[in-house]
Amino acid sequence: MNGQAEREETDDYVLTDGKYRCKSCPLATGARSWARHCRTNAHRLNSERRAEEIESARTRGEGRNDQRSTGDDEGVRDPGDNGDVQDPDEDDVPDADDDQFWDHIEAIRNLHSDPPVNEDPRTLDEDLDELEAMDTAPKVPSVPGARRDWQDVLEKELQEIGADDDDIMGPVEVPIKRTDVRSNRVNTSRWFPFKGKMDLVGSMLIGHTRSMISRLLYAKIRAILALCDMHLPAWATVRDSRARINQLLGSKVCTAESVFDTPCYALSAKRLISEELANPQVASKLEFYPEWTNGKDVYKFAQSHKWVGGLSRAHRTQMFDRNGTHFYIFEPAQLQSLDVVIPVFIFNYNGTLHTKSVCLRPEHISHDGEVLKITIPGGLGFDDDRLSLVPVSEFVGLYSSIIWSENGKLLMDECGGIITESFMYGLPDEVVVFPNPWRSKSNNLIIRHVPLTLYSDDTSGNVSKQFNKHISFYFTLSGLAPRLSNQEYNCHFLATSNLASVCEISEQIVSELNEMASDGFLAYDHTISSPVWVSCVVLCFLADSPMHAEITNTPNPGNCLNPCRMCKLTVSKKKFKRTRTYVQHFLHRNICGGQLEVLPRRWATTRENTHKLFAIAKTESLNKSTNKAMEFGIKDTVNLKLLTLARSHPDGQAKLDDLSAGSDTNWRMYNPFLELLGFDGVHDTPVEILHVMLLGIVKYLARDLVGSVPAANRDELEGRLRSFSISSLNIDSVKPEYLIKHIKSLVGRDFKILLQAGPFFLMGFLSPEKQAIWLALCKLAPLIFQSRIGDMTQYLVDLQAHIDIFLYLMIKSTAQWVHKPKLHMLLHLPASIERFGPATLCSTEKFESYNGVLRNASIHSNRRAPGRDIAKTFETYASHRFVLSGGGDS
Repeated sequence: MNGQAEREETDDYVLTDGKYRCKSCPLATGARSWARHCRTNAHRLNSERRAEEIESARTRGEGRNDQRSTGDDEGVRDPGDNGDVQDPDEDDVPDADDDQFWDHIEAIRNLHSDPPVNEDPRTLDEDLDELEAMDTAPKVPSVPGARRDWQDVLEKELQEIGADDDDIMGPVEVPIKRTDVRSNRVNTSRWFPFKGKMDLVGSMLIGHTRSMISRLLYAKIRAILALCDMHLPAWATVRDSRARINQLLGSKVCTAESVFDTPCYALSAKRLISEELANPQVASKLEFYPEWTNGKDVYKFAQSHKWVGGLSRAHRTQMFDRNGTHFYIFEPAQLQSLDVVIPVFIFNYNGTLHTKSVCLRPEHISHDGEVLKITIPGGLGFDDDRLSLVPVSEFVGLYSSIIWSENGKLLMDECGGIITESFMYGLPDEVVVFPNPWRSKSNNLIIRHVPLTLYSDDTSGNVSKQFNKHISFYFTLSGLAPRLSNQEYNCHFLATSNLASVCEISEQIVSELNEMASDGFLAYDHTISSPVWVSCVVLCFLADSPMHAEITNTPNPGNCLNPCRMCKLTVSKKKFKRTRTYVQHFLHRNICGGQLEVLPRRWATTRENTHKLFAIAKTESLNKSTNKAMEFGIKDTVNLKLLTLARSHPDGQAKLDDLSAGSDTNWRMYNPFLELLGFDGVHDTPVEILHVMLLGIVKYLARDLVGSVPAANRDELEGRLRSFSISSLNIDSVKPEYLIKHIKSLVGRDFKILLQAGPFFLMGFLSPEKQAIWLALCKLAPLIFQSRIGDMTQYLVDLQAHIDIFLYLMIKSTAQWVHKPKLHMLLHLPASIERFGPATLCSTEKFESYNGVLRNASIHSNRRAPGRDIAKTFETYASHRFVLSGGGDS
């Protein structure tokens, strides 16, 4: 009958509303899976007890049934009577319900019955001694067919107990998916998406990031808490719950094979960013528009020159919302004054949103027959005087509503939706079509522009921090203020591998980043409680010098002929590094000591020369390609490895031929970063002050200083450092013995102490020449580590002057310092600061600290597939972080 719940009954259970109610287990409220319920120990015991009760009650029941059949109960009718006939489908239902009811009552009475008397005379201490003796006894080797290991048995029993708990704990803690139409308990559950309070407690106890515990320790804590009547779920149950939450949020580990068939695992940057926008703890503090301060009070990435005006037309901020109307760049718009403008840049200025736009003048308008032609200057930079500053509050009319001619024709119809960009020096014109393509890509949603700060480094997977086999990728959101982006909470893991190289791992990462940069993706913005469209671009890539060299296709700067990835500093042979000409080029000085014009590298040229080298290797020889690579100062590790394999293995040659033959696969033969949209490997790899300054120049000078102090004077050096007052410094302790004894193995924070204390305790141990060097260094360091720049123009002048003084004193002491490329990188530091802001923004200390989290995840993995296991650990952390931050409410 329609609307009536289906019912099925057997000798063992009653099936109603999709739940199996076991006749042997009186306390069971119903299980979804009969097979799962039958596997539990409780059901086995109850089944045996029920079989015994049925056997013992069989004889007693015969007499009672005979009495009922011969009695004169008026309620009993013969089936042949003319009264109401009972439906055969409902014959045993009342009796079954009554039996189940009284079975519940009997079970409740048994709960309060006296416990059985323990006839074993042994005490607890004797039992513990026996167990300890069993543990210390020699282990008998297992043989085929023997019983399973006790740990496997214990794990299975714990899983069955957890499964049984799901059946007997009642409906309050039962996990039900949102798509379950049978109940709405999920939406009202205070513990959703966890099964219940204990499920949440168990997951939090296992921990994340730096607080993870082992399986054995969790089992011990679980057993201890059980003595306090706190029953945590089993380890496997918590693991299954975590996997269920990941699936509910659509989280997964992306798997791909590199060009060398190495398995690589990564989290989806798209999903992580979507969660950040829906996270109330992050979205409200995230900036989506750059901020122009005219060089005043610069302290965050949102004020960087690249974000404000250094991005290409396709990758900069595309639109703004004005009273529900969406205005896009390179679309004509009408102001309140009826002037028509074409916005080119969108940014915040003095707390309000502004644009820099081209105001259409008569000189911009011409006619090509009957068609109106709009021509604007091409390649307009942010500081171009031909752009006008226009607040968005003055925008009132879209391109589609602008009436241009006196006869009422629309501008859109007059010009055909075309704007022409005219370039100088004979370059061809470019046609810009409006409406903006992002208008259709976004489905008329608000677009959120979310730049990323990408980082990669090699790290260790063990406690000793030895054998840096893992190559890892992290990122932060550039729109967060430094005090937030420096927090571990806002650092996001992408991928790691102990087998693949940085270029192999980055292949799938770059593919996803390009998709986000060119097409965007859908997300939910918590700040406006509405879906939005998100576009992303890599603002900068942070790493140490060897990693920067690999992703920019340049040689390792340590000992090569082309030691700089930013300029064309080069020699044809190593012996020429001892010449005066190389020293002058190293310092960017001419023969008279004046400023030498710097010849920067070009990213487009690097890409072009990389393809040329492959063509030379294919048509001529690998040796000629290698010699040409030294001339170009280029080293593509992916392409070079493919060519080497093709030379030594037939399979390698076949792979190379297959890759080069396909137009959609030939890009895999090269460094993936060559194809990263919106990224310039020359300018977007800023000078990193942790490795260049602290772990470079300061380390060189500190080692030279301590090494020159005789052993007899070491105690005096430690005493001077111990007497140094740190009351006005942000230092907990100086640790003089440690700093002097372990001078060759110090880290960045230790060198910061030496920098601040150096002028006060070192002078007695230095020659006048070295005193001048240390004083110049101590004056330069505060400028470099300045986290807030009041006036960018004046700051860059002062910084350049102190860098020149320091390098002059260093080279004056000995020209051998030209063999240290990190000194040369100081000359490129002002350009990096001008492009991205204070050097502290590009310091990798926050990411180096986050390596400890990855190391902890590696320790708690089975080490069979570290890349996959670590990615799964961070996948779970990201999901729990999102849920516990309130993102699940979105």
